[in-house]
Amino acid sequence: IREKPSEESLRMIEGRKARNLIVRVLDVVEVAAGAILIATDGEQILRVQLPFKEVKPGDHLLVKEAIRESRRGKIRLLCGEEDVEEVEPEEEIKPPSRLVKLAEISSGRKTELVDVIVEGVLYTKTRLMRVRTRFGEVEKVGFWIRDGEAAVQGSAWRAKAEEIARIREGARVRLKWVSVRMNVFGEPEIQLDNESIIEVLDGSGQEASSGSGK
Repeated sequence: IREKPSEESLRMIEGRKARNLIVRVLDVVEVAAGAILIATDGEQILRVQLPFKEVKPGDHLLVKEAIRESRRGKIRLLCGEEDVEEVEPEEEIKPPSRLVKLAEISSGRKTELVDVIVEGVLYTKTRLMRVRTRFGEVEKVGFWIRDGEAAVQGSAWRAKAEEIARIREGARVRLKWVSVRMNVFGEPEIQLDNESIIEVLDGSGQEASSGSGK
């Protein structure tokens, strides 16, 4: 027989809830059980986890109730099907600026960042390789991205490693919702996970038709 939750545990759950929050969808990452929305309330980047996929970038949503989780600096809102509805806000939410220049990273002025955007030329990359981890063997690609005189190394795993492997060296890319952390050698490294977005840009800085999406 399952015991009833204690008053203390109920208070903890209640304290983790987010209510009546309006967000703007920036990107949509489809997953088997629905979608993970990269969204913003105008100040923070939030991940809204939904059991359905009928959402697109630019939509504004009212999160009526959600469980809020925070892990490694990333905020996630876990929602049920009835917890979210599309709304027309009086004023469109403006996304916060998350673009970080490579020179700021390579100089060490900006490290230990989450959910940032970087742009540059995919200068060089390793071959797609399989690496043994505690979760089994996974694909990995190492690469360098360059903008002017500044260059920063990066790593991509699993599906994102395959995306990077398909992009030609010399292409200009935009990497969205990435982390920047110091690696084991004490050097800043751009890290992509399965919720990062890779876009291939043309010479004007606009997304090209061959760009990598979600």
